[in-house]
Amino acid sequence: MKKNVGAVESYFRIGLGVLSGVAALRFAKSPFAKGVLGVAALSGLQSGIMRSCAVKQFFGLGDKSPATPDVATSTLGSSSHSSDLVASVPADGPFRAGAEGKRAAEAAL
Repeated sequence: MKKNVGAVESYFRIGLGVLSGVAALRFAKSPFAKGVLGVAALSGLQSGIMRSCAVKQFFGLGDKSPATPDVATSTLGSSSHSSDLVASVPADGPFRAGAEGKRAAEAAL
């Protein structure tokens, strides 16, 4: 199966799986409640450890398709504008002291 569960959601699912398992073993009195909590515990643990969820895959949720850009790899604006902006700022930045810093800040704009 395709991985469609993120890291934080994975930890959340594992935690809920453990809690459901404890509830099934310690607090559930009827066999039906034990069964439901046991299935919930196994499902949460499986989807958290394997980082894939069949229900999310069925509904098309959690799929990182190319149409949705990743924040870490996205750029602001087009490549020509962002590279021009980076190239126009001096290496030590516009935060130099005195008149030289003011000229550097004006040049960057």
